[in-house]
Amino acid sequence: MNMAISLLGSRVTDRVNGFEGVVCSVSFDLSGCIQAFVVPQAKDGKRIEGEWYDVKRLTESGARVMDTPKFALELGDEPGGQSLPHPPRKPAP
Repeated sequence: MNMAISLLGSRVTDRVNGFEGVVCSVSFDLSGCIQAFVVPQAKDGKRIEGEWYDVKRLTESGARVMDTPKFALELGDEPGGQSLPHPPRKPAP
């Protein structure tokens, strides 16, 4: 499980079809399948849709684009992720 989470922010390549990108999300299914959402680099200024892959098919293929985030459970807090600032709310009309 920790190996899958450590893929977050890593550049990866799918061993089967060569799809390359950055792991932006990891999913743990009830059936035991662990998948990563891989987003490729934009081409010609246009964003390309990401795809889900089994983590067993992925190999790290370059430098990380960002550090693995610290999740609340690792920090001893309540589940739900890091507390990040949010934009101020707009006043009701």
